[in-house]
Order: sequence, then structure tokens, then C-alpha cells
Amino acid sequence: HLSGSIDRLVLVLADGIPVAADVIDFKTDAAGEAAAARTSYFEQLRHYVRAVSLAYGIEASAITARLAWLATGNVETLPVP
Repeated sequence: HLSGSIDRLVLVLADGIPVAADVIDFKTDAAGEAAAARTSYFEQLRHYVRAVSLAYGIEASAITARLAWLATGNVETLPVP
């Protein structure tokens, strides 16, 4: 059992039906992209993508996952299998 909160979820609808999504997780680490926990952040986003896929019936390939590094202002799009 896992629990967590998606910081920002943007659903794309077609005729009221979710067809795509953008999952955004904001990170406040002072080290930004160089943070030691970077790999665990990727895994966290993969879990979020799976949850959104199951909850809304959206193919994982139609879901974009992003890390927004607040310390550096960079936004990183992660590859989703």
C-alpha cells in the first residue's frame, strides 16, 4: 500500500472524458537536480502516473510526468515506460 499527494494534476478532456494528463511534482530541494533523492523522485512520479492511469482510465503513454525544481527554476520531463 502506498500513499502520496500529487502536487498538480492537469487532465485533458475530450467530450468530457479524460484522454491525457500532466503530473507535476514541485521540489524545493536547495540542491535542485543534484539532490541525492533524485532517483526516488523519479520512482515517486512513476507511481503517480500509474495511479492516474488506473483512476482515470488513461493510457500511461498519454501521461506526462514532470519535476519542477523550484530552487533552479528548471522543469524536467521524465520518461514514462
